[in-house]
Amino acid sequence: MLVSIPYVSVILLLILWYDSSLFLGDLWHEELEISDNNWVHSAFMIAFYSPIISSLFVDFSRLEEVHRFLIIRSIPFTFTLALTYAILLWTPNQVVGTIVALVMVISIPGMILIDYLQLDPAHRGQVVKILEDVQIPNPGAVITMYPHELSGGMRQRVMIAMMMSCEPKLLIADEPTTALDVTIQAQILHLMRDLRDRKGTSIMLITHDLGVIAELCDSVSVMYAGSVVETGTIEDILANPRMPYTIGLLHSIPKIVHSDEREGRTSLPIIPGQVPDPNTHFDGCRFHPRCPFADDLCRSIRPEMIEVSEGHYAACHHTDLTIISEDVESSFDIFSKEFEGVGGEVIVR
Repeated sequence: MLVSIPYVSVILLLILWYDSSLFLGDLWHEELEISDNNWVHSAFMIAFYSPIISSLFVDFSRLEEVHRFLIIRSIPFTFTLALTYAILLWTPNQVVGTIVALVMVISIPGMILIDYLQLDPAHRGQVVKILEDVQIPNPGAVITMYPHELSGGMRQRVMIAMMMSCEPKLLIADEPTTALDVTIQAQILHLMRDLRDRKGTSIMLITHDLGVIAELCDSVSVMYAGSVVETGTIEDILANPRMPYTIGLLHSIPKIVHSDEREGRTSLPIIPGQVPDPNTHFDGCRFHPRCPFADDLCRSIRPEMIEVSEGHYAACHHTDLTIISEDVESSFDIFSKEFEGVGGEVIVR
């Protein structure tokens, strides 16, 4: 059984809106209540337990007589494009320089910000330097632009600049390339890799794009229905997957092959069925209704993480079956046809 102390674990994630109140006594062993009877434009309360946390700040956007900003200093985020729009547009009347400087306030002692133009020249220069670091062309002009004047790729770069401005030890990037075209995706990945190498920042990348994983990651954890089902180096996961779900994902990637090698195939292999409701109770493996190798053991006992090679773990009762690596694609094909034959419904016993 894999036993480890989590480096980062989520304690609390809430989105607060109008007329909200939150009690966080358990986090600091003291009473702390945050109340707001005014309109809250957007606010996140995120708390982590981690050795790298140094301070927790509160960030609301329209609070009077209270500190306005709630953000974590040591663990910034990049967001999907939809949230990029949301975060950058929560102050649509502020220029990019002010938006970036809002985060810098947290990490620079004594820095007080009302508007970017009111910053002293040294701090304005720091904002420009941060935008230069994320390869934004002509940053001196960009700092005076408003969010709606930027392209999607530029918004994403500004988001990364905001996160890197407080020199984080860990950057959590949730789908950082989603909805960006291929050229911009490559630029963002190159930028993140460059920041990792120059600043020594670790990156936790959350994505469904296996190509992005292969491009940027050293180690991978595959999740299914809220649980990690396989973890290892990028070479372990891509070259020698041992959990059927991981294998099914890899075989679902389109491959360019000669017509003679297609052997009559007209469609991609698929994993039949649907991801179960996380609230559904399973005695056995959560993947068993969709797995072609499932047996009574899989249906009755949840598998533990087993070390299949050094540093490579998989949650499966059948990691030793050669059929997994040799015939998995045909097995999924056969199982898919049988699945379709019963109307595509999964019955969880």
